[in-house]
Amino acid sequence: MKQIIYIIIFLFFSMLLFSCEKDKKIIIHGDNYKIWEKVSFDVLGKEYHYFDNKGKWTIFIVQNGCLKEYDGDDNLLDKRWDIIDDSTMIKNGIKARIIALTDTMFILDYIKRRDTFLVKPNIIVNQDIIGK
Repeated sequence: MKQIIYIIIFLFFSMLLFSCEKDKKIIIHGDNYKIWEKVSFDVLGKEYHYFDNKGKWTIFIVQNGCLKEYDGDDNLLDKRWDIIDDSTMIKNGIKARIIALTDTMFILDYIKRRDTFLVKPNIIVNQDIIGK
């Protein structure tokens, strides 16, 4: 009888522990949206990635001192994102494994590269202009 009680207690605390883990989507998009700076040496210069709670994603670049939405050279960016199987992000139709994720940083592992993103809480975006 004691073993059953110990098993029940163990299961209860295990479920409690796992239910306290923050949802990865909420970490990435925050309450409404979050802006993340991609740490890299890309030809675009500084890239800021916008993720919102409706699954919308886009890139902003600094041009003439202002943030401008980047549409891609071929205008074929898929501006949606999602997390599947709790460890894979799909962004622009491409899958990447989530290596690390905190409230201020995350790392995506693609087949041939890794991208690191740092949260930028002081950047405010007019959501009405995104994707227009």
